[in-house]
Amino acid sequence: VVVPPDQGYGDAGQGAIPGGATLVFVIDILGIDPEPAS
Repeated sequence: VVVPPDQGYGDAGQGAIPGGATLVFVIDILGIDPEPAS
């Protein structure tokens, strides 16, 4: 998931994240619950 700066922390930044940073999240799917039987 990629979050551009205007949808993330913007120009202000936060802690170690500088202003204007593009945020990149890597999401690992660890499992899937099957649909319950009807």
